[in-house]
Amino acid sequence: MGCDGQVVGSDDDDPVIEEKIRMLEGTETDAFEVAYPDMTVTIHFTNGCTLLVIPDPEVANEATAEEPIPDWTLFSPDGIWLGVGPGPVWRHQRADEPLP
Repeated sequence: MGCDGQVVGSDDDDPVIEEKIRMLEGTETDAFEVAYPDMTVTIHFTNGCTLLVIPDPEVANEATAEEPIPDWTLFSPDGIWLGVGPGPVWRHQRADEPLP
């Protein structure tokens, strides 16, 4: 199954996203890039697909200083959580620990 152009976007209905994202099942991450300062993420997979994660500034505007909403999060297989945003800030900790 090839990946030509945009296959799915966040504005698509959830069932469409769930169907299209299945083409990543069973593949491995080939490269992971974060662009600064906009904090977009590009993930390349071994099957030739690329996942582009673009922070939504409207969601960031809904956050408060006390409860910021990360632009994106990544959970690693060894239980580590990486939360980035809003903006060029990040938090890295064990996923089973409460947020400070």
